[in-house]
Amino acid sequence: IKDASVYDVRILNNLIEGGSCGVYVYGTNSSTYLNKVVVKDNTIGFIDTYGIYLYYGDSILVEGNRIVQRTGNFTPGNLYGMYAYYVNADLLSNKIWAASYNRGLYTGYMNHNAARPALIANNEFIGNITSTSYYGYYVYSSTNATIYHNSFYLGGDVQSRGIYVYSNSS
Repeated sequence: IKDASVYDVRILNNLIEGGSCGVYVYGTNSSTYLNKVVVKDNTIGFIDTYGIYLYYGDSILVEGNRIVQRTGNFTPGNLYGMYAYYVNADLLSNKIWAASYNRGLYTGYMNHNAARPALIANNEFIGNITSTSYYGYYVYSSTNATIYHNSFYLGGDVQSRGIYVYSNSS
């Protein structure tokens, strides 16, 4: 979904395979958000760069999705499991497996203007980190979130950070 003035969109119980991005939700700009989007109980497999990509959205729920990065004869890129920028959203009970993470989860300006913080809870991130500049969860500027009971298992041959908070996030 891109540059659309839509609301009440449901992406439920799908098998999505292949490509650079599994689910792509992108509003028009910071004053024209996509509204009331639910991405729930999907299996997203064999993706390269983004499992779920959210940008300029309001009242977004991402829950119960399973995301698996492409592997095999293909050299995987560095996956963003979930990317959320300028969105008001809750991210709940998602499971993400990656051969190589860039960021398991990236949030920036999340719920920065909302009446309540985002809820990020019960997510599981399993995979490898291949650079000291890659992270399990990168919290960027002005993220307003309550973060509970998330699991990060990050393997690899380098030392990195499970959760990295940058700038003024709460």
